[in-house]
Amino acid sequence: MFSIEENQRSLENCDGYTCIFRLVKQAVWSVLSRERAGISLGLQEIPYMVLAYHHIGSNYIIINKVALEIVKKTNDKKLINSYLFVVLLHEYLHSLGATEELARKLAIKITKNFLGKNHPAFEMASKGFEKFFPELSKIPFILDASTLPSNEKIEIIKNFRDTQLDYIV
Repeated sequence: MFSIEENQRSLENCDGYTCIFRLVKQAVWSVLSRERAGISLGLQEIPYMVLAYHHIGSNYIIINKVALEIVKKTNDKKLINSYLFVVLLHEYLHSLGATEELARKLAIKITKNFLGKNHPAFEMASKGFEKFFPELSKIPFILDASTLPSNEKIEIIKNFRDTQLDYIV
């Protein structure tokens, strides 16, 4: 187990989804001693305030591409990586069987233990994203990801588990 400072540096140095997801898996393992292999990542242009979702029984975490583009406009690598860490963590917890309420509680606990209470990811996990990304509040909101339009194309991130993939253009 690495120190909080080392974990913070590792997250700040990530330049892609795979690096951040590795840290998510390390964080979950360090607190829950649980993991799941075979997760894939996709991006979807969802015009709704569902930041990401994981369909029960699937191997995919889908990130809302519209929301991600808003986050990336900050050009603040620490905030972008913190956002992706929290979103991937939350959905990874769902893939391990956590309900919505439990995933939220565990995300707060795991982020606190792995990155510390003074890290933006902890604040995002515990208080939400609006302080850092107020533009997210302008995306229309729906209550249940199961009502998302299924005809929206999903961009699968190839080799998500195997290689470092850059997300910063």
